[in-house]
Amino acid sequence: MANLKGGLGEFLRRSRVLIENARGVSAIAQVLVDYGYTDAKLSAEAALVDGVRAKLQNHAHESGAAQESTVGRDKKIAEPDQWVSDLRPNCKVAFAENPQQLEELGIVVLNAPRKKKPVSASAASS
Repeated sequence: MANLKGGLGEFLRRSRVLIENARGVSAIAQVLVDYGYTDAKLSAEAALVDGVRAKLQNHAHESGAAQESTVGRDKKIAEPDQWVSDLRPNCKVAFAENPQQLEELGIVVLNAPRKKKPVSASAASS
């Protein structure tokens, strides 16, 4: 298997250069004919390499489009969060007298702290 250092794009580039060199240098082309690599077969191999390169470019394009779509979706999802954040203080003022309604809206209301009864001096000394 060929070394993929530099990624698939680099492998495809090097493959295309190799094929073009094999087709362009008559001495190399003659040796390759002995192994069954005619000019027609080399052209077919070049077409395969170009097809893979086109698919790789298409994949990169669609991956970028998917990322853009995800960013757009995330912005749309964040809009109601911002609206609710802006509305929350108004609800707290409007329903200050009825905290149960705040809880129905999903706003957690802490109970008022209980006041400790003062300990009388006689109870403390016993």
